[in-house]
Amino acid sequence: NDLSKLKKDLLSVAVSEEETVESIRSLYKKYNYLACPHSALAAYALKKQMQKTDKKVTGIFLCTAHPVKFSELYKTILPNENLFEKINLSEIKLPKQPIEIEKDFSL
Repeated sequence: NDLSKLKKDLLSVAVSEEETVESIRSLYKKYNYLACPHSALAAYALKKQMQKTDKKVTGIFLCTAHPVKFSELYKTILPNENLFEKINLSEIKLPKQPIEIEKDFSL
């Protein structure tokens, strides 16, 4: 429960809705990768932090959701792309597969 230790090991970044949209477009254009909003936000925050250092660093961000979950959103963000035209979204029924994880996150 030591906040100073936590602040030493973690940081936070504020990312606006516009920056998230910019990141979705950028990832799609540069890598042909359709990121969900959560993943795009993480990518943007990571890039922003990596630009603050002169050191050569490697960054990792995790993708958290399948883009089909946000299919309506992409119609406005990437209107000229027919991203889901071959997918009948009403037929997709995936089972929930919860995984229990440990609750101890101590370092």
